[in-house]
Amino acid sequence: MGVRLPQLRKLAKRLARENWQGYLIQDWGTSFEEVLLQGMILGYAKGTWEQRLQAVTAYLPQIRNWSICDSFCSSLKMPKENPQGFWEYLSPLRDAQEEFTVRFAVVMLLNYYRSPEYYSRCIAYLDGVRHPGYYAKMAVAWALSLFYCSFPQETMAYFADSSLDREILYRALCKIIESHSITSQQREEIREYRGQFSAPGDTRV
Repeated sequence: MGVRLPQLRKLAKRLARENWQGYLIQDWGTSFEEVLLQGMILGYAKGTWEQRLQAVTAYLPQIRNWSICDSFCSSLKMPKENPQGFWEYLSPLRDAQEEFTVRFAVVMLLNYYRSPEYYSRCIAYLDGVRHPGYYAKMAVAWALSLFYCSFPQETMAYFADSSLDREILYRALCKIIESHSITSQQREEIREYRGQFSAPGDTRV
C-alpha cells in the first residue's frame, strides 16, 4: 500500500483513543500496513491489563515476518507497567509452535528485561529456546549479543558452559564482534573464541 510510518502512527494514536477493541476484531486484510497498524494500536491502547493481554494474544498469530514482530515489540510498553506480570505472560511463549511468537517473546525480553535483576532468568530463558525457525534462532543470537555488551563477564562464562545450538552461538559471537559497544580487546577475545566453531551454511541476515 505504501502508507508511511508517521501516517500509521498518527492513525493508530487516534484509533487507540476510540473503540480500539471493537476495531481490532473487525475482518482485517493481511497487508503489511494493516497488520502493523493493529500492533501500533495495541501499543497506544488504554484499558485494563487483562483486556490488553487478551488483545496481544489474539494479535500474535498475525505476525508473519520479523519486521512486524520487531516493530510491535518496540511499541508495546506493557513490561514497563508491570515487569513481573508480563514476564509471567512471556514465560510459556518460549515453547510456542509458531516461529514469530517465539521471536516476539525473545525480542520483548531483550527490549525490556536486560537488567541485573532479570539477567539470570533471561539467560536461562534464552538457553532453553529450541524452535528450529531461522528468525527465532536469530532473535536469540541478537539477544545474547546485547546481554554480552551489558554483562560481558557473566555472558562469556555462560557461553563456555551453555547448551546453545551452535548456529545460535556462532551468530551471537558475530553480532558481538560487529557491535560498537565493546572494546578492541573484547572484540579480539570474541573473534578468537568464535574460531572454535565453523560458520553455518545459511548466510541470510
